[in-house]
Amino acid sequence: MVIHTTTNSQELMEIDGNIRLKNIENNNVENNILVIQPDGVLAKRDISTIQNNQSLSISNDTIFLTSGGFVKLPQLDHCHNYEYLEEEINNTEMSTILDFLRILRLLKPCQNTFIAGDGIDITNNVISVNPKERSPYYLGKDTLGGIVFYIYEDSSGSQRGFIVSKMQAELKWQNNPVLTGAVKLHDGAYNTARMSDSPIKDFALSLGEGWFIPSLDEILWLYRNRIHVNKSLESQNMPLLGIGRYWTSSEVDSSRAGVHSFDPLILSSTGTKAEELLIRPIKSF
Repeated sequence: MVIHTTTNSQELMEIDGNIRLKNIENNNVENNILVIQPDGVLAKRDISTIQNNQSLSISNDTIFLTSGGFVKLPQLDHCHNYEYLEEEINNTEMSTILDFLRILRLLKPCQNTFIAGDGIDITNNVISVNPKERSPYYLGKDTLGGIVFYIYEDSSGSQRGFIVSKMQAELKWQNNPVLTGAVKLHDGAYNTARMSDSPIKDFALSLGEGWFIPSLDEILWLYRNRIHVNKSLESQNMPLLGIGRYWTSSEVDSSRAGVHSFDPLILSSTGTKAEELLIRPIKSF
C-alpha cells in the first residue's frame, strides 16, 4: 500500500491484516487517496490536488519538464559545462522542485573567477599589483624653471597646474597709475596681458614665455602651499617666500591693486600702484 503525505512525498506502509478508517464513507473513495497529515492522522485527499512528479531532461542550454515547461540556463564560464549538468540530472531522482533547485545551484560562480580593479593583474590565478605610473608633477617639484605649487586634473585626466618663479623682485605695479581693465580675480594671465607701463609685468616677461602676475585667487593657492615651495627653494639656496606683501594682478581701481600678505596675521588688502612691493610671477602647465 502506498500512502502520499501532505508534503507530496511517498511512503510505503506494510499492513498485516485489515485496516479501517473512521469517518470515511465507502462511497467517497473514488478519486481520493489516503494521506498522513502532519499530526500523524490518516485522512482522505482528492487526487487532483496532489502535484504530479516531473521528469527533467537537458538539451544544450535548456532544462525541460515533462509538463511542457522549460528553464533557459545562463551562459556558463570555463568552470562549468552543460554535459556536467546533464550527468547530474540523469543521476538524480527528481521528485520535488527542491531537487530541481539543487541542480540549478550548480550554476554558482566559479571560485577561480576573479574580477580585478585598476592596478591589479590576474594571470593564471596569480594576483599581482601593477602600480599606476607615477604622475609627472607633484607639489614642490622643480620643473619648467619654477616650483609646482598647485595641481589639478582636467577633463581628460591630464595634470594641470601652476609653478612659481624661483626669483622675486620688489617693484611698482604701475609707473603712472591708470585704469587697465585687469579686473579678474581668477585669471592672472588675462590681467597681465592688459597691464601697461608696469615694472612687475616687465619682470615677469623677462623670465620667458608664459610667465605672468598671479591673480588674487592664484596667489591664495601659492600661500596655502608655500611650505612645499619653500622646502624646494631652501634645498637650492634660493630666496624663500617671506612674510612680506606680494602684488597680485587683480586691479581695484585706477590707483590701487590687490595685495596679499604672507604674514598669517595680516589679511589680504590693496596697495597703491606706485608702491614697491614683492612680486613672484607664475606660469601654468
